[in-house]
Amino acid sequence: MPNHTKVIPFAVCQWRFFDFAEDIEDWFGALSEEGQDILNGLLKINSKTALPRDWIGCEMLQGPCKEEGIWEWRFRADGVQQRLLGVFGIERRTAIFLIGCFHKQRVYKPALCLQTAIKRASIAKKGGLFRERKIREDI
Repeated sequence: MPNHTKVIPFAVCQWRFFDFAEDIEDWFGALSEEGQDILNGLLKINSKTALPRDWIGCEMLQGPCKEEGIWEWRFRADGVQQRLLGVFGIERRTAIFLIGCFHKQRVYKPALCLQTAIKRASIAKKGGLFRERKIREDI
């Protein structure tokens, strides 16, 4: 007897990530090869995760950053806690990285990265042209 089970294809939701400014690429380039691989791995895994609350290494920020909807990806590389701050884009399943930094105790470097992220978040909410960050599939 033949199997007449109906097969429904499952489409993986794919997030797209964008850089707000060139300094994010500069921050990324300053990471060691290991740090770049870790971030590329997060991009690859999180791009296929349906809900942002399930993203690996993602936390919502508090205070004024929370009011702007800013979240951060956290990972350890090069002996420090790296942070990549972002917001959701106006299009579905898009996220915009606002600034890269690192964090030790309560000190962020660069020092004004939270204020910069807040300013950029208000600009990003209005839309605009941002550079898409490509996801490496070989990681």
